[in-house]
This record gives sequence, C-alpha cells and structure tokens, in this order.
Amino acid sequence: MVDSHTHLFLCERGEDELVAAALDAGVERMLNVGLGERNETAVAAAERHPAVFASVGCHPTEADSFDDALAAQIDRLAAHERVRAVGETGIDYYHETAGPEAQRRAFETQVAIAREHDLPIVIHGRDKDGETAAIDEIFTLLDQHAVERAMRRLDRDIETGEWHERHHDLLALDAFDAGYRLVAARNT
Repeated sequence: MVDSHTHLFLCERGEDELVAAALDAGVERMLNVGLGERNETAVAAAERHPAVFASVGCHPTEADSFDDALAAQIDRLAAHERVRAVGETGIDYYHETAGPEAQRRAFETQVAIAREHDLPIVIHGRDKDGETAAIDEIFTLLDQHAVERAMRRLDRDIETGEWHERHHDLLALDAFDAGYRLVAARNT
C-alpha cells in the first residue's frame, strides 16, 4: 500500500512515530508533500526514512509568496534523489488567500519545473461549492502545456529528420502525456 499524499510535518505526532505506525499498518511507501517553506523539511524526512519520498512545491493558497527564490529552490530540490514529484500546486478559488494571477503563475512555473525534471505533479484544485472554475482552469493550463510540449517535440523531430517515423502518434500521445490524479474531498 502507498500513501500518495501526506504532510508528516503538519501532524501532532512525531515523524518517527508516524512512519513506524504507517509501516505497521502495511503502508510500504509514502509521499511527503512539501509546501513552500516546508520543502526542505519534506526532503529531510525522505532522507531519514527509506519508505518516505518527497514532493516539493508551492501550494496555491500560498502563491502570493511564490517568487524567483522559491522557484529556484523547487527546481534545485526537484533534482534530489528522494524527490518523486513537484507540488502540491494548482488553483484554489475556495480559499481567498492568493490572487488568481499569482496562482496561475506559480502553477505554470511548477509545471515547467516538473517537465524539466521529468517528474509528475501533485495537483490541488478547489472551487467554491457548486462552481468549477478552478478545476476547469487547471485542465486548460495542463492542456496548453501538453500542446506546447508537443509542438516543441514536433520542431525537434523535424529538425532531426525523425518526423516521418513519429508523425502518426506524436500529437495524440503528447496530448495525454500528463497523468491526472483527482481526489474529491468535501469538508464536513
């Protein structure tokens, strides 16, 4: 069993105790999802525990604080051997803690970092009840990145003379290059 989304650093119980309890319960791997200033903490936990891996990113509710320094930190940590994803990133219109433009900029930058490091992304998307704008925007931005990537690959293939070998499936495959994992959650 794999716990694909945990924040060990946000729990009341100690990290060692949490990891031991998870292993005892049959969890074999955990992804400790970093959040901005806690990215280094997430990676450090992954270094201490063989069953723990990390992701690094900036949560959309903290996107107003996303700057070049944080982008550089995420980029640097994404190369770490214990990091398996970029994020938690996305768009959140439920909480009004970061502006839409800041969230889009942070999300797009982190998608580009993930792509540069060939890593998946951990996506957070949340709308106000009954609305879909944030989720729609996430898919629109991901689709734009998939098309841009396909066009870059197309340009490269034409330049290298590989176009004739790949033109049949190039765009179809790249349109679905990003894997989407959606988790529906409802606060009660």
